[in-house]
Amino acid sequence: MKYIRSSYLVPCQALLITWLCSVVGTTAKATQIDWASSVVSSTAAGAASALGRPDAVSVSSLGVHQVMAFGGFGSGQADYYTSAALASFLGVSSTVLANADFIAFEGNGSVHIPFESSTWTFSDGANQLVVPYSNGSAASGPVVALGNITPSAYASFFGTPVVASGDWAFILFDVDGSSGVNLASSTFQVTMDGPGDTSGHPGSPDPDAFGRINSVPEGSLFAPALLGLTTLSMVACRRKVLPR
Repeated sequence: MKYIRSSYLVPCQALLITWLCSVVGTTAKATQIDWASSVVSSTAAGAASALGRPDAVSVSSLGVHQVMAFGGFGSGQADYYTSAALASFLGVSSTVLANADFIAFEGNGSVHIPFESSTWTFSDGANQLVVPYSNGSAASGPVVALGNITPSAYASFFGTPVVASGDWAFILFDVDGSSGVNLASSTFQVTMDGPGDTSGHPGSPDPDAFGRINSVPEGSLFAPALLGLTTLSMVACRRKVLPR
């Protein structure tokens, strides 16, 4: 690499390069969510409605022991959010979000209904984690957070239509912290099994989306744009010549 003595740089160039380096080198994190892109198997109708990013079009009521399996995480739609914005939207701490590696959303016909009863199986083909979850249970173990989102907030964040009633529920998991499952594997998949029975009113989930969560350096998202700004500013400053 050829180094340039700072005395040869005009002030605006030096300031912009310093700024660019500080931003690219930041330790802040962004959150990437890879949404499910394939239905591996399903005994419920309309499973394809849960593919891709949230769109407010959910699968209608996963019934007793109906099963849906999804894969293709990383080969379909992916979205990037600042970690602070996503944590605020979900109403969780940055620490909880940083520990999570999987999220699912479902629609409810009434407000303040927690994510409905279901059994989850995460697998990479060699290892698996089974997580039974009962409607109304507190977050524990692999389930690190549960919550509800208003229709207007959901629509604003994801750019979906506003549903007429009810709200959206989410469930956050820490899979790799609780098992040897490799979420980065091309064979990673998640299976959602409906409630064992509905006599205790555990509900029947209406899933809208399933996403694998990754943390990436926030600066890497903006480095190309900042580099472009720096280049343009250097061109604009070329007419100012300093003596050697």
